[in-house]
Amino acid sequence: MYDIKKIIQDNLQLTLSDDDLWEGNWYKDLPSHIQKKREVVMTICCKSLHSLWEIESINKLIDVFTTNFSEDGAFMFEYLSNSSWGNEFFVYGSDIIQSNYQLLILYLRLGHPEATVDWHFVCVHENVKRNKQLMMRIVKEVPNTFISFIDEFKDDIEIVRLAIKADGLLLKYASQRLKENEELVRLAIEGNIKAVLFADKKLRKEFDGVF
Repeated sequence: MYDIKKIIQDNLQLTLSDDDLWEGNWYKDLPSHIQKKREVVMTICCKSLHSLWEIESINKLIDVFTTNFSEDGAFMFEYLSNSSWGNEFFVYGSDIIQSNYQLLILYLRLGHPEATVDWHFVCVHENVKRNKQLMMRIVKEVPNTFISFIDEFKDDIEIVRLAIKADGLLLKYASQRLKENEELVRLAIEGNIKAVLFADKKLRKEFDGVF
């Protein structure tokens, strides 16, 4: 990672402490060619240096990222491989980048595996969320993303089957129509007996005492 303090000192004649890197408005004042330098942007994004910046510098960083790196697969792979949980710059990637299975999996795995809502997935572009074949692959690898799938896919028997096969409790987020499907309910209960709580009331009585 780049020595950001030295860059600031050389270009702005400012001497900052480590804490100062996370505050202030210094990024917007850097020369343009320094602002968009690959190593500079990578270091800032991976270390979340922008977290407490003033809004002008944050917006400038987003603009630089979107303009120069939103379609750069190699940059995004390095960023996701080195960023911490909660880092958000993947959401500024293009649809093509976000639809890349390898990159999307890396991004989603930064989320908390037991979260009741996958906030990482919530921020993915709508066009990507509507890609059924991609979502079928994703739900097998990161099952809790199903929680935030579009309603159409929560009513898709292929996708719901994959989701509850990975985690029976995800039956909770299936459409009401599929909660009435005996095959799916049975599959969910086989995976986790507590899934019966999310089945249609008629099926709850039918499965009562079976498992």
